[in-house]
Amino acid sequence: MVNKQERHRLIVESLDGGSRLDVGDVSHELGVSEMTIRRDLKELEAAGLLRRVHGGAVRQLGRAYEPPHSLRSQESTGPKAAIGRAAALLVEPGDAIAVDTGTTCQEAVRALQRAKRSQMTVVTASLRVAGEIASTFVLDQDLRLIVVGGTVRPGELSMVGATARAVIRTMHVDKALIGVGGIDIHRGCTEFNVEDSEVKRQFIESAKQVIVLADSTKLGQVAFASVCGIDAVDVLVTDSAIHQNQVAAFEAAGVRVVIAED
Repeated sequence: MVNKQERHRLIVESLDGGSRLDVGDVSHELGVSEMTIRRDLKELEAAGLLRRVHGGAVRQLGRAYEPPHSLRSQESTGPKAAIGRAAALLVEPGDAIAVDTGTTCQEAVRALQRAKRSQMTVVTASLRVAGEIASTFVLDQDLRLIVVGGTVRPGELSMVGATARAVIRTMHVDKALIGVGGIDIHRGCTEFNVEDSEVKRQFIESAKQVIVLADSTKLGQVAFASVCGIDAVDVLVTDSAIHQNQVAAFEAAGVRVVIAED
């Protein structure tokens, strides 16, 4: 039987195209009772993921809506892992790098672990990223990990606020691996949360090279809070579902596009 977390993911994905969801149809497809699906819809509505209507639900998301980490971690797992591997190849031994919060940046850290990159300094505002690095690198390899201070955002476990920004301002890194809610030629990089966007902006200002990690579902999307203009992005690492006209547009804007192999 499909567990609740997986049901929630499948329900949200079924609404991505903007269509209406029918309780009876979903109950049949997932092999659970209609009462179970109605409870799922009630929980997802409370989380701001959809709006219940008679007999089903419709998608209702605004630009400020931030999908929870537990849901994002299950979405586009193959493309995100490929993007992480491609991003890791852009990091050289001895680099000082900033690693942003987010599931795709976590994949980049895992790829760095497998590639045994060492002699690096890693600065992050993500407790999840810090945990990934500390569990493999810090105790047995020559790598320096710096976690900026600040206020912890529940759910995301990212450090935000004036303290985080002030610490980052004192540093200058070679490369910044940045995750985004959306990246658009005209609107640049955007994020769902204002506080997170401010930390990302500080990382970008501190970096010699800005590398944005974004799967193809984020291309052309605009989220709530501005992070930076497209002119601040040096490299975009994305998956093979990117359209050729999108590649051409980003390259015309001065962005090198790296397409990750699945």
